[in-house]
Order: sequence, then C-alpha cells, then structure tokens
Amino acid sequence: MSEEYEYLGDIAGGDVPASVPELAALSTISMEVGRVRARLDQALADLATVARQVGPVARLTIGVEQLAQRVAVVETLGGEVQALATAVEALGAEAGTPPPHPVDWAHAEDRAEWAADLVVWVRDVLITGWPAVADRLPGCWPRHRDILQDIATLRATYEAAYDDPRGRPHHAVEYRRLLEDVLRQAETLTQDCQKPGLPHPVPGPARDDMAELEAAMRIEVIAEIYALAGQATSKITPPDLAAAAQARAERLWAEHGVTQEEYRLYDQAVRARRPGT
Repeated sequence: MSEEYEYLGDIAGGDVPASVPELAALSTISMEVGRVRARLDQALADLATVARQVGPVARLTIGVEQLAQRVAVVETLGGEVQALATAVEALGAEAGTPPPHPVDWAHAEDRAEWAADLVVWVRDVLITGWPAVADRLPGCWPRHRDILQDIATLRATYEAAYDDPRGRPHHAVEYRRLLEDVLRQAETLTQDCQKPGLPHPVPGPARDDMAELEAAMRIEVIAEIYALAGQATSKITPPDLAAAAQARAERLWAEHGVTQEEYRLYDQAVRARRPGT
C-alpha cells in the first residue's frame, strides 16, 4: 500500500508565498515609511531654507557689531578732532596777540614814566618774588641807563614766562638766566658808586663814531687796491686780467685820494702780520 504524502512545497530553497494579511501589513508599513521619509525630506528642506536665511542674518549681525565698533572709533576721533579744533582756535586767537616785548630808552614815549614803571616792577615783583635781589642790586640802579635797559628786557622776559598764557617752563628758565646776567652786570656797573668823597657817576655825552667808521671803510678801499696791485704784477696773471686789475686799482686810488703814505703804512701792517716777520 502506498503512502500518500501532503505537498508541502519546495522545502529546500523554495519561496513560501505570504498570506494576504501579511501583504497588507507590509503595504501599510511601506506607505508609512514613505510618508515619514517625505516629512523628513520636507524637514530637511525647511532646515536648509532656514540655514540659508540665518546665514545672511548672522553675517548681518557680525556686520552690525563691526559697524558699532567703527561708530565708537569715529565718535572717539570726533572728540579728538573737536579738541584739536579748539586748540587750533585758541592758537589762532593767541597768534593775534603780540608777545611781550621790551621797550627801551629810545622807544619810550615818556622816559620818566617808563623808568618809574620799572622801579615799581622791581619793588613789587622782582624783589618781592626774589628777595635776594635786594642784596645784589644797588639802590642807585635807576641812575644807570644800562641797568634800566637791562631791567626793561628782564621784565619783558618775566611777562613772557608768567603773564603770557603761551608761557612755557623754558621761558621761566630763560628769565632766571637773564636775571643772573643782569645782576652780575649791575654789580660791575655800580662797583664805583657811592665811594666816599666822589660824586655818583653820571652818563657821559653821546659819542659820534662816524669818523672811525669812515677810517675803517678807507682801509677797506686801500686793501682792495693792495690786492689788485698784487694781481696786476703777478707773473701767473693773464695779461688781460692784469690790465683790468691795474685799471681798477688806479681808478680807486684817484676816486678816494689815497696817498703814498697811507699805502705804505698798510703794506707795513700787512707784512707785520705775515708769519716769520
């Protein structure tokens, strides 16, 4: 008797057909996966859009921060420019004000008033501020015109250092140095004052030194004639230049009336200054 076997399909390596419920479940899952993937793709797309939008915003934020920093720098520079403008304006105003300058004896409109102002300044400013001056500046200093002139210059230097708003420390140093020079000069000029039995020295009359100037200029003319004569008689001088030198020497001699004695004395003085003579 033969046995009947139920067909079970291809056991070795055969495909087992799925049932209908399983296929429906797989289809449903596949659809859900598709929808999820679609939503994921949409989310990624939205994220990319946001990223593209955020990029310029971030750059804009950085740009705004940099702009704010630059605005702060500009405001700082603006303050510095304003300070410089104020300083320049002040300098311009100061430039329109003449600096202190001394008025001397020759330019004083009223010499008595000019000298009186100096005496008051010495009393109220100089000796008050520098008491040791009283021991070095004799009381007769107003009798000496040289000292009056020096005190006038000293006062102008003081004003430049302490009264002028443009005064700087080096102006005060210049004043102190000049003060010492003035005091030394005053001591020298007054060393013979108030000696027993002698009247106080008085300024002598003005001296006219025009004659000395004329003598000096005449020596200059003789010196030129002397040089021209040497050029005219030199063996190395070309003939045309020698003739021109001789002609100019003769013309100067005649124009200024130079004498043989003057020329001889000048020649003697020149030879005396030469080495070995």
